[in-house]
Amino acid sequence: MARKSQYPQALAPADGFELGMEFLRARRAQNLSWMRLAEQSFSSMAQLQKTTGGTGDALARLWTSQAAFIRDTASVYRSVTTHLAR
Repeated sequence: MARKSQYPQALAPADGFELGMEFLRARRAQNLSWMRLAEQSFSSMAQLQKTTGGTGDALARLWTSQAAFIRDTASVYRSVTTHLAR
């Protein structure tokens, strides 16, 4: 025979779901913000490397490709998690 718990349920199931969705929305926004910051940092490093002359061109291309990778990753992440933004 099942026993009843001495402790009442802290959250109703519907309230817990909404709380979880709110957390996921906040986490999505934070992740996108960090990706945007990383992309801007890589782009800034590329601009800085371009000013150093010939030796900096290879590094500038590297930083530019890293920024593009982050931008593309953020775009995919944004589209995959669009349902959380609603």
